[in-house]
Amino acid sequence: MVKFTITENDAGQRLDRFFKKYYCNASLAYIYKLIRKDVKVNGKKCKQNFLLNAGDAVHIYISDDEHKRMILKDKGVQIKPSFKIIFEDDNLLVVYKRAGLLTHGSSTEKKRTLLNEVKTYLIQKGEYDPGFEKTFSLATSNRLDRNTEGLIAIAKNAASQRELNAAFKEGRIERYYVAEVVGEVRGDVTIDYPLYKSAKNNTVFADKDGSVPPDVTKEAITKVHPIRVNRIDKNGSEFTYTVVRVKLLTGRTHQIRVHLAAIGHPLVNDRKYLKYANVSSKYLNPDKRDKYSLIADKIAFFKMNSPLEYMSNTYLDTSVVK
Repeated sequence: MVKFTITENDAGQRLDRFFKKYYCNASLAYIYKLIRKDVKVNGKKCKQNFLLNAGDAVHIYISDDEHKRMILKDKGVQIKPSFKIIFEDDNLLVVYKRAGLLTHGSSTEKKRTLLNEVKTYLIQKGEYDPGFEKTFSLATSNRLDRNTEGLIAIAKNAASQRELNAAFKEGRIERYYVAEVVGEVRGDVTIDYPLYKSAKNNTVFADKDGSVPPDVTKEAITKVHPIRVNRIDKNGSEFTYTVVRVKLLTGRTHQIRVHLAAIGHPLVNDRKYLKYANVSSKYLNPDKRDKYSLIADKIAFFKMNSPLEYMSNTYLDTSVVK
């Protein structure tokens, strides 16, 4: 028999959803049968939609060996942190990710990621123990592409994670970027082309003429404000680019890059999307830079709920990076 007490990080979940996370190696059929026959909460059989509370005593009437086979442990890969801390308290960590670092693991890179760096940092501080947690796992609530640098938020506990994820989804957290784009942007622009992704080459496209079925596309809205226009003369060729402020109203994969390319102002040196904007290849590496310039430099919190209500009307930006 296995027994344990529900913690704050595990509370607030349905019984079946708890076991779907906790018993990662189990099938759904196994989990539902387990709940019907071999699980008691506070000494009683419960339905799969029973809502767990902190302090509930859970008993599972299976062998220790079977229990261990069902659990998938987070090994907590130890990676030396390269991020800068923008804000930190008991509930929330906001860090500055460098360009060139993946937010999460991919099929080609699973170890060197921002998430593993954050896990290492909090494990070393004694604030996260992957061996102790049953269903809670650290995760970023927003993500940045490998070559985009800037601010990423990570909740330190389940309640904060739920609120942070909800706030991003509902638009109660605003995200701002600074970018360098090809050509001269003459005024404020709102781009609302729906986006769709090609699984074949991991490329995202904008549906500019509404020809793509709506069940294939996703809503995407980007606001662009020009800050200054720069002109560079090199070897007889003039390069014109604009530094712009970008505000995301939705958060789709490659949204900023695709939307800017769709209006003829792709990111300078964006090798992936420059060609879709019919822009001269001279804007590839015009000043010997290896990466495009896109920085997520500001996050603003509004109407936050418990346990992050104190973050309401808080603005975090890169000016605090040393």
